Amino acid sequence: MKKLVLLALAALIMVGCDKSISSVDGYDIVIIDSCEYIRNENFYGCVIVHKGNCKYCQQRLRQMMWEVQDSILNTMD
Repeated sequence: MKKLVLLALAALIMVGCDKSISSVDGYDIVIIDSCEYIRNENFYGCVIVHKGNCKYCQQRLRQMMWEVQDSILNTMD
């Protein structure tokens, strides 16, 4: 009985790790660790691919570019 409860709890935790934000023609956009992924479930299985134009990654990249620019400008002084 304890194993069944632990299994159910683990399943609930794993289901709560991602959040689907839209669905079009069998493709879902899910958020995992604040990055957007495209998920497609078909008879081959579940395929998850990073979007590439994820707004969170763009924000991180922009912040990193500002930090690099600041460090370059500070070393030139």
